[in-house]
Amino acid sequence: MWTSATLSRLPVGSYFNKDRRMGFVFRPLPCILGLQSRVARHHRVLVLINPIREPAHHTLVPFKLHLRRIMKSSFLHHAILLGFFGVLCFPIATLAQTAPLSYRMESQALATGLHSSRPIDVATRVVYSTIIKVPGAPWLRLHFSDVELGANSYITVTSLFDQAQQDLDADALAQWQNTSAYFNGDALEITLHVAPGDKDVFVQMNEIMVGEQGPSFTQCGPTDDRVASNNLRVGRLLSIGCTTWLIADGRFVSAGHCIASAGSTNTVQFNVPASLPNGTLQHPGPEDQYTVDDATRVFTNGGVGNDWGVFETFANTTTGLTAIQAQAAWLVLAQDLGPATIRITGYGVDGGTANQTQQTHAGPNAGSSGTTMRYQTDTTGGNSGSPVIDVATDFAVGVHTHGGCFNGGGNNNGTSTFNTAFWAQVGNVGGGDVTIICTPVNPPIVIPAAGGSYSYDLNIVNNGASSETFDIWLDIDGPGVSRTRGPFTRTLTAGASLVRTLNQRIPGGAPTGDYVHTCNVGAFATAVDSDSFDWTKSPAFAPGGVSVADWSTGAEIAAALRAPARTESSTASLPDSAELIGAYPNPFNPTSTITYTLAERGQAELYVYNTLGQRVAVLASGVQDAGRYEVQFDASSLPSGVYMYTLRTEGELLTGRLMLVK
Repeated sequence: MWTSATLSRLPVGSYFNKDRRMGFVFRPLPCILGLQSRVARHHRVLVLINPIREPAHHTLVPFKLHLRRIMKSSFLHHAILLGFFGVLCFPIATLAQTAPLSYRMESQALATGLHSSRPIDVATRVVYSTIIKVPGAPWLRLHFSDVELGANSYITVTSLFDQAQQDLDADALAQWQNTSAYFNGDALEITLHVAPGDKDVFVQMNEIMVGEQGPSFTQCGPTDDRVASNNLRVGRLLSIGCTTWLIADGRFVSAGHCIASAGSTNTVQFNVPASLPNGTLQHPGPEDQYTVDDATRVFTNGGVGNDWGVFETFANTTTGLTAIQAQAAWLVLAQDLGPATIRITGYGVDGGTANQTQQTHAGPNAGSSGTTMRYQTDTTGGNSGSPVIDVATDFAVGVHTHGGCFNGGGNNNGTSTFNTAFWAQVGNVGGGDVTIICTPVNPPIVIPAAGGSYSYDLNIVNNGASSETFDIWLDIDGPGVSRTRGPFTRTLTAGASLVRTLNQRIPGGAPTGDYVHTCNVGAFATAVDSDSFDWTKSPAFAPGGVSVADWSTGAEIAAALRAPARTESSTASLPDSAELIGAYPNPFNPTSTITYTLAERGQAELYVYNTLGQRVAVLASGVQDAGRYEVQFDASSLPSGVYMYTLRTEGELLTGRLMLVK
């Protein structure tokens, strides 16, 4: 029998002949695998020509000597051998497009010794610090062999290149599987902090992962039409070298062959910086790196049309946020084989600083059918796992898995959402089988000039056969007013319902006229069901009426949705948290004022993004005092369309929607 152990003993370049069977032992070439990795450099492949039966033994012959014999052999053997290698060096429609990290493992001894807190210690103190340097390395990652950090002690790892920093306590190290994040540069400072009450704390390390110069790959097609992108929903998956993307329930989607091996699927990165000029990868700070939870991986690695996977990551050990909280963006999935134009956004290989950074390209559908998406959209190694996006709707209709186009034609391939097992995992995300009804309690609703409030019943039902996760958001549109509250993410089991009575406060400052209150479910900004009712703001004052100062807040509505059924939301006090009040006017042209409040002094960031996830405006960034803020957004230079604005504070992320109409 030919086993991997037997094959590993055959010299590369050996050719054998036994019982009318010919074979050749070789290492996979880049033109065969479509990638260059340290794995490929150590594999041997046995090619059998005219395989009548497995030989009991073999004889080895130097390749140069046997090359002369080949030329004298039968025409059939000669043609088969040359044809085999010729075909391997042409693009094949089933080339998986991964781009594994190029690195080496080096010995690196580190032993901090045992350290314990002192009776006089009332705070954590530094007991050990050292610098590890690998001259010329483009990036480093630590691998710890043994660690004891007690209850509250921790390690701090700092890059001396860009000052990126990561704190690792016992829980964080368990999530990172006794490794650190990826750090740019060739030198890291490691500091051990011992907390009061902890004893015999230590750290040991025997080896370190050292980045090597990144490979460069040939683009499929006569020209590379990909352009730089910053889609917040799409991340880089290491160390396998793939792409992954967020869906509404916070999970990630990628190709099955990308996550089949737990050892090579360990980190998701966002906000990826440019690579070095020679193509070597650079990494974002630890605050943008998320370690994969191996136990959550669900996948099928069955080739074109049956290659998909989903998984989860742990919350970031630096910020405490999950990926979807930090990114505030995700892709909605739909079943559609007919999009005219398909976009692929991912981390494919390229030359220079663009290598394995986020790029995107859109091209025509090439005859998708069944469980396979086909398209003439530029991709390279590293694009495996990218979302297959319908340009017209911005919905994901599949996951990219395999290359196949070339200078003369062909197409690239992905698994469509019509794959039954794939759709069973992701199809219920976003509330596809959820319906919503909202009914005013005492219609008709007329709000007096000084302001007032009204109540309405909200009834949401999961009509599907399985659990569904979805968003709820509420829109109020009227004369010069467009306000959104939400999204509020909820999950309902099959057949379950959510019934609440909510209260909506209307301020005296709201313009007189007719309004529409709309209740939505789906993946935020993309409703699968909606219901609405009308109300009117009157110019007349009600006798003995009390003036109302402001609209109901999103926090109040969220609290009411969490409360027991049929509980009316309280409007007596505001929660002790940040609040994104909204934008006015909305829709707008070309300026709109975004209002928000901060409950306490701290870091606040107010950004605006387009539907591709590209940041188009920074409206606030820095430490701000508690209070109310109004910031103007000027979209004079931007095209008409939907924009998302996000308010990020310490531990909170709030979002809103803007509509620019020119």
